[in-house]
Amino acid sequence: MIIKNVNKFFEENLTMYSHLKVIRDNLWSKDGKSRVSVMVGAGFSLNANKIEDNFSGMALWNDLKCMLTKNLSHHLDIEYKDVLEIGQLYEEEYGRANLDEILKEAIPDDNYEPDLLHHKLLNLPWADIYTTNYDTLLERTKKNIYERNYQLIYDVNDIPNSTSPRIIKLHGSFPSNRPFIFTQNDYEKYPKQFSPFVNMVQQSIMETTFVLLGFSGDDPNFERWTTWVKNNLGEQMPKIYMIGYDQKNRLGYLKSKGITLIDFKELYPSKDTGYKEMFTDLFEFLSYKNREEKTKWPYKLYKEYDMSLENLKYNKEKFPGWVVMPDDIRRSNASKIRTFANEKICGITSLQNETDFEYINELLWCYEHFYIPLDVQIHPKLKKLVEEIGDDFNGNINNILFVLLKEARLDGNKEEFYKYKGFLERKELNKLERYRIIYEEILFDLAFNNIAKVRNQLNVWKVGEKEIEWGIKKAAILIKIFYKAEAKEILEGYLQTIRSLLAIDSNEYRLLSLESIALNLLRKVNNEQDYGYDRLRSLNLQNCNANKECEHTLLSVKKYENEFGTKTTPGFDPGRGKVSSKMGDYFKQELLDSFAVLQIEELFNLTINDRTQYELALKNLEIQYPLYSQIKRIHYLTPKKIDEFFSREFVYKLDGYNLEILLEMLKDTINPESPSIINRAVAIEILSRIYFALTPEDKLELDSKIIDFMHIINNLDLQMKNVLEKLIKRMMFDKSKDEKIEFCEKLIELNIFSQSQGNKNLINIDFFEPILYVFSEAQDICNLSVSENKILEMLNYLKTNSDQSIKESALIRLTFLATTNSLPKVNREEFIEALKKLPPKNKYGKSDFIFNAVFDRILNSNSEISPNGIGLFLAKDIPTFYNYSEDLKNMVYSNNGSVLNYFNEICGVFPDFIGKKTTKIPDNHYYKEWLNKFYDWWDNQEEGLLHDITEKRGLLPLPDYLESVVVCLRNNILSVAPLEVFDDKDVEKLKKIFEKIDDNRPDLSLYLVPSFERLTVSEKYSFRIIINNLKSKEHSKVKIALRCVYDYLVLIDSKEIVMDSKALTTELFNMLYYCTDDIFKCTVDTLKYCMKNIPNIFDKDDCLLILEFLNEFFKQIKNEIISVSTLKDFEVLSSISGLLAYLNKNAALNINGNLEEWDDYIKNHRLPEVRKYIDLIKVK
Repeated sequence: MIIKNVNKFFEENLTMYSHLKVIRDNLWSKDGKSRVSVMVGAGFSLNANKIEDNFSGMALWNDLKCMLTKNLSHHLDIEYKDVLEIGQLYEEEYGRANLDEILKEAIPDDNYEPDLLHHKLLNLPWADIYTTNYDTLLERTKKNIYERNYQLIYDVNDIPNSTSPRIIKLHGSFPSNRPFIFTQNDYEKYPKQFSPFVNMVQQSIMETTFVLLGFSGDDPNFERWTTWVKNNLGEQMPKIYMIGYDQKNRLGYLKSKGITLIDFKELYPSKDTGYKEMFTDLFEFLSYKNREEKTKWPYKLYKEYDMSLENLKYNKEKFPGWVVMPDDIRRSNASKIRTFANEKICGITSLQNETDFEYINELLWCYEHFYIPLDVQIHPKLKKLVEEIGDDFNGNINNILFVLLKEARLDGNKEEFYKYKGFLERKELNKLERYRIIYEEILFDLAFNNIAKVRNQLNVWKVGEKEIEWGIKKAAILIKIFYKAEAKEILEGYLQTIRSLLAIDSNEYRLLSLESIALNLLRKVNNEQDYGYDRLRSLNLQNCNANKECEHTLLSVKKYENEFGTKTTPGFDPGRGKVSSKMGDYFKQELLDSFAVLQIEELFNLTINDRTQYELALKNLEIQYPLYSQIKRIHYLTPKKIDEFFSREFVYKLDGYNLEILLEMLKDTINPESPSIINRAVAIEILSRIYFALTPEDKLELDSKIIDFMHIINNLDLQMKNVLEKLIKRMMFDKSKDEKIEFCEKLIELNIFSQSQGNKNLINIDFFEPILYVFSEAQDICNLSVSENKILEMLNYLKTNSDQSIKESALIRLTFLATTNSLPKVNREEFIEALKKLPPKNKYGKSDFIFNAVFDRILNSNSEISPNGIGLFLAKDIPTFYNYSEDLKNMVYSNNGSVLNYFNEICGVFPDFIGKKTTKIPDNHYYKEWLNKFYDWWDNQEEGLLHDITEKRGLLPLPDYLESVVVCLRNNILSVAPLEVFDDKDVEKLKKIFEKIDDNRPDLSLYLVPSFERLTVSEKYSFRIIINNLKSKEHSKVKIALRCVYDYLVLIDSKEIVMDSKALTTELFNMLYYCTDDIFKCTVDTLKYCMKNIPNIFDKDDCLLILEFLNEFFKQIKNEIISVSTLKDFEVLSSISGLLAYLNKNAALNINGNLEEWDDYIKNHRLPEVRKYIDLIKVK
């Protein structure tokens, strides 16, 4: 079937084609507003469909005239009068009601239904439709028109508050919207009686192109309306068009009325079908289905496998100018463009071919505007093509160089970025190209958080008032770096410029897009959510609200799943499975959407309302731009989200360049005076996490910056205090013994500042003292070198300062120096005197942070606590957490941190079963006194201690206080106190306590078995139970049993229990080789602690067996049979290194000669938990 090309048919055959084209162009104006109104006459109703053939038909004007004259035959010459005069006579003789009935009979509205032409008429975008017809064909057609929402106007009272498009019934409407304008008197009174209708028509004629449709030569409505309008508007009346059929005989008359006739008789000579054919083709022409409406761009389809260069150029030339591509257009075409470009560009061998060179430029334009990232194939291809260009090449490769410059920025590749920047700077560039280089460099420095440099570049970059887009981009960056006032001034200036230009051309999409960006940025600057709301809503209609398009793009982002590769799926039948492989293009829509979001946000700093979606986009892009993704995530990272990103495994895998970039981004952020777009707490937290992976030189530089920072801080919020605490601990953990000493010396020398915040007697929850976080290292370091002035300053603070926070800091530092034997004798004596005078009014007596036992040892110049110190501790009540509430009339739980602190403090009073080897234990009566106190406390707190730990009480879970109790009993009391301390009453009481724990928490009761066996208290459990548990399938039981094995071996070594240790060590060796991965680390740890604390348990053969195992383990690491990549792997390797270290130090044979490879591996390992043992390996 041949489809008729109506446009071509009219253009070639219609004399008045140019006028008809004017009507069509005005009907579909560029701004989307119709500028054509139509008046429909009675002739158009003849296109209606009669419901039944035998129904009466519609009368023409002559038919109506005959019907009236039948009853007026007594009037002379009645047949020579016009129909309006006849109508007037009929009304005068028979009345208005009878005249109305004659009209209804002549025009039987119910006998007809609208034709397809009526639908086509109403589907056109008329500004308004006027009609003099009484029938309801248009009203009934309206019900099935969904593209236009026509409002019906029957009466002048309907006009106020009405809006276009409207259907205006000028002469009444069947069945009852009267009067039906028909008589001569009706027409004479009409201009005055219905002046709003007349004015309305006149206004439409003045404001729009006015078209008459369906009017014939004998239609009195035509003559009267054209006369009224001509008389009222005179010479100011614009041209009116009349669409007619066989009306050329009236051309002179029409011209006198100011009407331009477009007659179609010459095209449709057949009188039978011509009228209908005319309207069919006319409406097809006016529908302008192939019009190039801006919102319908692209006009030439982008196809995956066939894109002509001409079509690419055409689309680029006709591009409406959106600054942010509408999301639906981007999503519909980006993947197709990418697929075609991949094949096309990869097939190009040289830029010397002019067609290929043009193809590349056109495709790169698409890549930029559709936000398509370069593929792994295209990027190296473009680099190669550029490198192979000879000196005789005449083409402009700037577009390619700019793409490579941007790609280097996205890759975080400094070398390539400055290489291509240099290429461009050596070329002849126009102003906008120079701007582009400046902008790319600003984005590059902004990514690396070089804010001072960005600020300087922005100061130098002078953007003209006509370079609107660049000016707005500059303002967007100013907002990012917190220069909002300056940005606001720039944006308001450009907004004024934009609107003055839009006053000239209101349909310029590029300006409309830029206006939306300026409004959205001003909304952000002013912090007004409704700023520009109404204007932005109107811009939505043209897809010119950039922020709305950004939101749509953001919502379209889905999680990227890499489904390629080989995977095994278990089958239904035993021992059978399915192996499947999937290959193909890894680049899916999720990556295109993610890249688009990031590009739009980066270019204009548009508001991201859904941060979760934005983070998902960044996460998706890890596969394409890992460093760019990482950098952008850091820009927006919050302290709560760091664990999801900077895991230990992630940091371990970072290469040197990545670490260099991170350090550059973050190190200056430590300085409060240094501007940063990265949250300072986040920066310090990340630095603390990557510290272990840095080079020694970088660590020294960072140490210096951290020390400088802590010299100048005088007030910290709780968040910053927490991140600094972790930073100091992680830095200390990473250091060797000598490095720790040097670092502690610098911490001691830090300024002490007041943290009282108005109340000098209180210490706040965010109290910060760096030495607190390294205090646990005091036992491993000694002889720090601290300036005499600093020591005197601290002593002075301790003795005279009324500010409790300053006094506490001085006390902590001096205590640390005393504990590490770093105070000169005279200063130590002075410190002791000052200690004696400190009142015991704080949380732990003299301090809010240090237990009294520490001060006791200093005061008595002894490594053991004095009887007085023990007495002070025993005088304390054991804190409670389960008490009666008068308000609730019931027992209630509370989260009492003092309970845990108490059981931690006891370690400094009663040594554990390892410490007792080198420390004198307290006298028996002290143990007895504490046990009696403990029994009373247990009876009071028993119900609370034995509660179900899985049961929720309040919003937060309660600490496991029972675990602290069991650890204390196991380590410091039952395994250490002399047997004579425990009489029959004690044994009976302890047995009951054990049984209660065993009934409620068997996971804890097993820990007490070795020490209870020492006391011969437990009858239920024995050594054999522990051995059996080592073979259990329940990992939790195996882990507990391993701890018990260690306890048994310690007690055997100290001759507290008489038992053969060989059975236990044999079990350990078996497990070392044959246990599951989940138990392996616990087994190695048990051996490590045994080799550290009780090496005599192992004979020479045992040590050789362990050495053989360790060397085999190392071989498997070297051969990559064992990988080290997960947190679990790190923990295992740390345990292995510890076992090796203590084997070297304490073994019953010299193994140093067998450790060269191990020594080198551990010394140079990235993980500090592995490196920390290197000093022990070098002992022999």
